[in-house]
Amino acid sequence: MSALSEKAFKLLATDESVLQAKVPTNHIELSRFEMDCMDFGLVYGLVWAMARGEDPYETQHSVGERAQSASREVWVRWNGSLLNREEAEAA
Repeated sequence: MSALSEKAFKLLATDESVLQAKVPTNHIELSRFEMDCMDFGLVYGLVWAMARGEDPYETQHSVGERAQSASREVWVRWNGSLLNREEAEAA
């Protein structure tokens, strides 16, 4: 696991409420896949900001690549897997 992944995981592991999105009760319930997409977006955004903070002059493309890799590592460690839509709907 990269240093960036480790820092992000520690941050998320200290306060799981960060990933407990509040969905209005008057809306249709989200599927597991939709909730995972929402949560992964939050993880990616957090990791991207952490990567950008490490080197503000790094190119956006490079930051994005590092953030994508690190956020996948964090997600798999925290959630156990990355499901595609078909797998999520079958579960």
